[in-house]
Amino acid sequence: MLRNYTSVQQPPSDAIIWRYFNKENFLRLFEKEALHFAKASSLRDPFEGRFPLKFKGITIDDEILFPLDMNDQVYICCFTLNNPESAILWNFYLKNDLKEGGAICFTISDLKSCLNECEEEITLSSIEYSDYRTLNPQDDFYPFFNKRVEYSIENEFRALIYLSLANREKTEKGFYLPIPLKKIIRKIVLAPHTPDDFANKVFSLCKEKNLENVIFRSSLEDKPNW
Repeated sequence: MLRNYTSVQQPPSDAIIWRYFNKENFLRLFEKEALHFAKASSLRDPFEGRFPLKFKGITIDDEILFPLDMNDQVYICCFTLNNPESAILWNFYLKNDLKEGGAICFTISDLKSCLNECEEEITLSSIEYSDYRTLNPQDDFYPFFNKRVEYSIENEFRALIYLSLANREKTEKGFYLPIPLKKIIRKIVLAPHTPDDFANKVFSLCKEKNLENVIFRSSLEDKPNW
């Protein structure tokens, strides 16, 4: 079930979004046929979900306006609106995995059609980037859809689930939400200069999932022919 979020201007439904994976998480995508939703408190940005200091302790009717423990109750799946593929994001996600990893892409509409069938209430939104010192949150979830300008290169779009996990198996870092890979994925892209042995393994996995027609090598491997 999807929840509309109107505090942030949203991209069109036909906008293409990407999700990048290191080797381990890319293989797990095929193994579990699921997207990982990370607990907000496990994400790298220490300001994730944080409200500006000036709002600390503000109460209405004896209730804290912006509870600080929401980070342990919010689960997030991150994508990027950067299209086509991004050399910078490849470098960020692969890190020590050298050239072994991958990415998937689909439209926001594709994602909506699949998540709308879930029992959980899921909020989809792009991220706004602003000066955190002057941030004026409009609701409890606003800090989860607003990040510091230093992160603007991510051009992020995310799916968020708060509290309600319909009997999902959770870990300290999050949980996996099953998705129909064949229905949603429009393109699978191998990391630039992926070694042949890993590429062959992924091609085999795609064939098992009937996805062999949507897997491609990275465009960053292209060479000039002039």
